Amino acid sequence: MLLHQGSGYRVKEGYVEIIGGIKLRIIGWDRRYDGYENGEARLVHREGKMMLWISKRIPRPEPYQLRDVIAVDINERKIVYGDDKIIKEMDINFDEAHRWKLIAESLRRDIPLQSILHGGGEGGS
Repeated sequence: MLLHQGSGYRVKEGYVEIIGGIKLRIIGWDRRYDGYENGEARLVHREGKMMLWISKRIPRPEPYQLRDVIAVDINERKIVYGDDKIIKEMDINFDEAHRWKLIAESLRRDIPLQSILHGGGEGGS
């Protein structure tokens, strides 16, 4: 059921009064929006409970001028960042990082993790 502020419902003293003499106790309320005017409301019956969803009239924010914009682009060869005045590039030595990764994977295959964790070499404890 769609209700309008004043003619369809009123909020008073911890209760909502709905046209026709129905009075519902308020059990939950988001106080962040108390400073804004109430708008339309929807009375909903769900799982044996009556709920009133009240919309708030929140004004549009004032338009503003952006102060600055920063862009970042990360890819395999370099990182590029900057704004409309400055552009910086930073090379990534991807080939060297990949080489170290391959060496680490090779060592991991050759030396079992268990022997590293338990401090022993072959034949161990």
